[in-house]
Amino acid sequence: MTNRTGSGWLNGTQWSDRPRDVALMKCRVRWLVGMAVLLGVSMGNAFASETKVDLSVRTSGGHVFKVDAQRGHWIIINYWATWCEACRDEMPMLAAFAASHPSVRMIGLTYENIAPAALRQFLAAHPTGYPVARVSEDKLPRALKPTYFGIHALPLTYVITPDGVVAKRWVGELDRTKLQALVGKRHN
Repeated sequence: MTNRTGSGWLNGTQWSDRPRDVALMKCRVRWLVGMAVLLGVSMGNAFASETKVDLSVRTSGGHVFKVDAQRGHWIIINYWATWCEACRDEMPMLAAFAASHPSVRMIGLTYENIAPAALRQFLAAHPTGYPVARVSEDKLPRALKPTYFGIHALPLTYVITPDGVVAKRWVGELDRTKLQALVGKRHN
């Protein structure tokens, strides 16, 4: 058994590698992570930006999607990955939402190192109904970095206003009600 003296948020308590102490440590870490996520979710509008978003990507279909070309429309930018279950679960809702709102444009940005053929195969099995592009963080505008308190979290969705600024940023699976509340209350 190893005894260690904690400091800071452990309040100077002693802990060891006994199962009970390890479980307590894991619980404290989970609580801290949960609080960071909760704080970030409750501060969603703190991520709103006055800077106009400038994004241009080549989609898996070979077309170029430019945020500038979508001015006058709401834009939903959704980061996802093929291995992310919550991402796959929200895709049909996002597609249906965009299809039922003429003022909305949608793009999915896959944030993983996946071969183009594998991406096409995935999209054939899981059609989105909206354009999809592969991206890497180093080529994205600062306002759209897919990190959350320095941690990559998926799914991650940005809603851009018709004049091109970030209105909202959501981490985690999104539902139609939240989107409707934001887009519907302002313009449809």
